[in-house]
Amino acid sequence: MLKASYALLLTSFFLPTAAQYGYSNPWGASNPPTEWPTQRPTNLPTNPPTHSPTKWPTHPPTNPPTEPPTGAQVVDQVDQVNEDEEGKEATGVDCSQFQASHTFDAIPISMNYVVTVDDESPNKGLFSAQVIFEGVGWVALGFSDEGFMVPSLAVIGLPDNDVSESNPGKYDLTSRSAAGVTLAGSQTILNGNIEQNETHTVLTFQKFLEEEGESQAIDPEGPNFFLVAAGSSNTLGYHAHRASVGLNLVPCIDGTDPSSIQQQPAAVTVEMDLKQGLFKSHGIMAALAWGILAPLAIANSLCRHLIPKTGFWFMMHRGLNVMVLVFTLIAFGFAYSAIDQLNGTHFKSGEGALQKHKTVGLVVVVLTVLQAAGGILRPHLPQKDDHGKEIEDKSSIRTMWEVIHKFSGYSILAMAWYQCHSGLKLYALRFSQDNDFVGVFWVIAGTIAAMAVGGKLHGMFVYKDTTEKSASDLSNSEPTENATENARQAYEVDA
Repeated sequence: MLKASYALLLTSFFLPTAAQYGYSNPWGASNPPTEWPTQRPTNLPTNPPTHSPTKWPTHPPTNPPTEPPTGAQVVDQVDQVNEDEEGKEATGVDCSQFQASHTFDAIPISMNYVVTVDDESPNKGLFSAQVIFEGVGWVALGFSDEGFMVPSLAVIGLPDNDVSESNPGKYDLTSRSAAGVTLAGSQTILNGNIEQNETHTVLTFQKFLEEEGESQAIDPEGPNFFLVAAGSSNTLGYHAHRASVGLNLVPCIDGTDPSSIQQQPAAVTVEMDLKQGLFKSHGIMAALAWGILAPLAIANSLCRHLIPKTGFWFMMHRGLNVMVLVFTLIAFGFAYSAIDQLNGTHFKSGEGALQKHKTVGLVVVVLTVLQAAGGILRPHLPQKDDHGKEIEDKSSIRTMWEVIHKFSGYSILAMAWYQCHSGLKLYALRFSQDNDFVGVFWVIAGTIAAMAVGGKLHGMFVYKDTTEKSASDLSNSEPTENATENARQAYEVDA
């Protein structure tokens, strides 16, 4: 009955399961400016737009519109009545104020901005921006020629650091890894500021439209690609929110009649291929290999006494491990292809959950290949006579191999479980998934592991007592040594 139950349970768990998995980094670009501009516009505001709070309040900002427009559009500047001097009308558009805004769909980030042009300046003018993140974390606004994160240039504000020439600062984004996000050699941001309270983080700065050595020039009268991102903490790392958008900018002219301002075209959403399909396939193959197949392979070895056919446990153990090897290599191939297509780095060491996942993953792949090779090249057990009794002692090499094979097998399984756990978390974070399926993975893998441990304990205590009793019952008709050996052979089969 116990053998049948084990076989039924083993079959019921030999089913595929789908697990989500995945990987990116905040920003990346090239060609930083090599020198500080020698001239700055004289007719442009020297201070940031007055919408930017000068002293961070103890409550969320009220200056940004509570219901921002759904697309980029010029904010109508109608004649205003000065509250301090009643009856005094404004003369026209004030370009020291933000003139347009954009709210990004599905993420708690909005942007206010204004563009001012100076054709006589080598920098052609200024782009003034305010990025409002309804959360606590670092904030960034990127500039890209084609809407992609790599290569691009980003202005990043770190709330925990003092405001300085390099905070907010310009960063070159040359890859999606942490190593590819580097502070630009020339810091030319004007009036930069990063402020934060308990609920909001606001990044404000002014950037020249054109700078020597930068390929990401801002077109004041044409389409531009912008990228926004915000972290889950104030430490620069993997972004919790990110989006991209294409905006057609319209320059602001001081004193212009508001009614004559040209309406800006609607924003264009930029679709970014983050290789979700490859990362999902990577996760599924890894979860099948290490959440089901590997635990079942180990269970067959630990519970061999419950499998009726002599030697069948080893056939199952070997076959399942071959599948683990194949699935692991396929999973590795999916991940390598995805990272390669995203211009990411493969085997560089670094900090953060993503870099640890990459490093441990490579170790798991290498050890899995070595474990499979060791199983194929294993030293055989001593020869046996016709009655199944060993006619020579077990070699020291065989004994050493058994210890190493078991220890390395359990170690690889532990690392692989960490990989599956961290991978599911990273995938859910990267692709904004509500469910990371970590609980499902641990229920399935844990159940199989519990079965294996239970079977091993049964073999050590219950089955062992049964075989010793059988040997004692046969002592009158057969030497005790032979009876005990036959019982042992029923438990240990040559592998």
